[in-house]
Parts: sequence; structure tokens; C-alpha cells
Amino acid sequence: MKGVILAAGYGTRFLPATKTIPKEMFPLIDTPAIDLIVREIVDSGIEDILIVTSRRKKPLEDYFDREVELETTFREEGAAAKLASIQPAAANIFFLRQQQMAGTGDALLRVEPFVGDAPFVVAYPDDILLNGPSLAGQLIELYHQTGQNRPHIFTRAKHGRPDGADRKAH
Repeated sequence: MKGVILAAGYGTRFLPATKTIPKEMFPLIDTPAIDLIVREIVDSGIEDILIVTSRRKKPLEDYFDREVELETTFREEGAAAKLASIQPAAANIFFLRQQQMAGTGDALLRVEPFVGDAPFVVAYPDDILLNGPSLAGQLIELYHQTGQNRPHIFTRAKHGRPDGADRKAH
């Protein structure tokens, strides 16, 4: 099982802040939203996570990288709690840049080389559940019960776009 986080959007609901700060980096108290989603996925047993980003989302990559200078400082100070707070997630995190903003279907088609035929969980960094059972965990449980991904999202149409991508909802 793999995890895919879709984080390439413009974040227009949070303008003007998102002109310079990705909305996924907005903190809920002291933790960026993206961190909460990654933790939920990791806590559900997934170790390989792909985050789909765009050119304005470089801070996401930096956030999940090691901060060697701070680690050294905190070790020298004996600040174990601070050191623990900056440790990268216990997962293999990969990034894929969506070159053109073409929607969720396009982003999901681009993750195919990462997921292959494996089942995967799709998460959005602005869908955060702080209490109750994990959404990723519920999806994984359903997959194990049925052996199928539900709901079936789409299949590739003959022109490389998701079936129904050009249809408007009625």
C-alpha cells in the first residue's frame, strides 16, 4: 500500500498568504497541516508516500528534509524534546511536480509510475481529522476487507485524460 498526497493547488481560498507560503505549511497550533497528513498515513502503516506539488511548493520538500545544523545544536544542548520535534517522518517521502495545473485527475494520472498496480490512498492536506479513526486507516481497512479499491475513481481514456474529465456535473 502506498500514499499519495495532492498538494499542487494554488491555495486561492487563503490569499494573500498563499502568494508566498504554501497552504500546506500553515500551522495548526505548532504543526504544519502537511505534517499531520503524513503522520496519519504513516500511522496507518504506509511507508512510501508521494507528494504531488507545483513550482511554488519548494518549502514542502525542505520541511521533510533533515535540518543538520539544528540537530547538531539540539544534541549539544541536550534538548531531546526539540531534537525529536524536528526529526523527519518515518517514511520514504517522494515528490512529483505537476508542471501544469490541470486538476486532480491529471495529478492522479501522473502518479501511475509511483503506484504501478499497487493499491494506494489519496489524501488532501486540507482534509484533516483530529479525532476519531484515521481516514487513511479506514480506507486501508476497507481495502483489506474487500480486496478492492473503493470507490473506483477512473480509467484512462483513449486521449490520456480520465473518463468523464471533459463532462460537466449536472
